[in-house]
Amino acid sequence: MASVAPDVVVAGTVVAAPQGGVVAGTVVGATGHPALLALPPGVEYVRARNVPFAPLLPTDAVVDVFALDRAMFDAANAAKRRVHLCNGAPGTLDIDPSVCVAIGGPCTPPWTAHFIVFCPLVFIPQICNLIYKHKDMDFPPWADHALIVTDRGVVGRRGMRPDRDRGSERSHYVRDVNAIAWDGFDVDKIEVRRYAEDKDCYWNCDKPPGQPDPLSYAFGFGLLAPWCWKVVRNPTTPGLYRAKIASDHTTTVTTGAGQQKRSTRYNTAQISLIALARSPDDLVASLRAAKAKYTAPAAAAMERSDAP
Repeated sequence: MASVAPDVVVAGTVVAAPQGGVVAGTVVGATGHPALLALPPGVEYVRARNVPFAPLLPTDAVVDVFALDRAMFDAANAAKRRVHLCNGAPGTLDIDPSVCVAIGGPCTPPWTAHFIVFCPLVFIPQICNLIYKHKDMDFPPWADHALIVTDRGVVGRRGMRPDRDRGSERSHYVRDVNAIAWDGFDVDKIEVRRYAEDKDCYWNCDKPPGQPDPLSYAFGFGLLAPWCWKVVRNPTTPGLYRAKIASDHTTTVTTGAGQQKRSTRYNTAQISLIALARSPDDLVASLRAAKAKYTAPAAAAMERSDAP
């Protein structure tokens, strides 16, 4: 399925979007681009410098839109179905940070010494996921505008899951929709996982070590801690890939108190997408070209808007 944008009003004139593309340029008037109007309120671009946040406006210039491919999406659901007992989270193509997943999958035998000591715990995910059986993720209403490229940055979902928040009161690092300004991320650090071309084995220094991925699963081998990983479940559908864009700006979250105090650092904004209609090479090339063109003027405009 190609990227598609509906007709938009530019300076009072209806302009038909070219087939397979979008109308570039700022949409004039009180409405804005349909893809941006469909987003929840209060979305802000995350930057890496000075004032880290700048508002996303529905009238920002949309220069490209990436859609989801339905056949690829169905293949992703089928792959998730095969690893559900290991990765849980029914009704989503994301991994929920639940106890079922965090404690380790039932597919993992007690290879390490501490697994032997706590052997009964490895059955908790199995029991949990047998209760919460697999459910395919529905084709989302935002499929036609899964990734929006504006003159100021990129806008997309933090995870492949149904929207759970519609307000702006939640912290950026837990919100469903994230926007990252051009000066807020490095194109060369975009993670692209090409499933059909994935390796079978990873050493601990490789990427991804023990990869928490919703569509594949790996055994960990080692003593006391995994030293290497053997991928035993992996999608083989040609063209299916996962892309992750993370902001340079980070958020540190502290939990507990005293000796139990623990700090965790998150990328303040992250976009993670599976089953995009266009190839990963096209994705990276398009973002690199847009960033080269818009970084400086977008950053200058945001700094002026942030000025007292």
